[in-house]
Amino acid sequence: MRKRVLSAELVAVLARLFTRYGNRIGAVLHAEGASEVIPARNGRRHVLHVLDRMGVVALARRPVPRRRPPAR
Repeated sequence: MRKRVLSAELVAVLARLFTRYGNRIGAVLHAEGASEVIPARNGRRHVLHVLDRMGVVALARRPVPRRRPPAR
């Protein structure tokens, strides 16, 4: 597992836990000399917005493995 993937999953889990209980999250993103500030808000849509701005929304679209029915 790559560090970027692991850190993105950690951000997603922590952000969702914080917003679930009414807390707000924001972000300051740095990339090659440019910075972006995302103001603090709450809600699932804002968590998805932060992840989108991080460039990791594609991680959430992983295919779900299908389960085989139990053998008889």
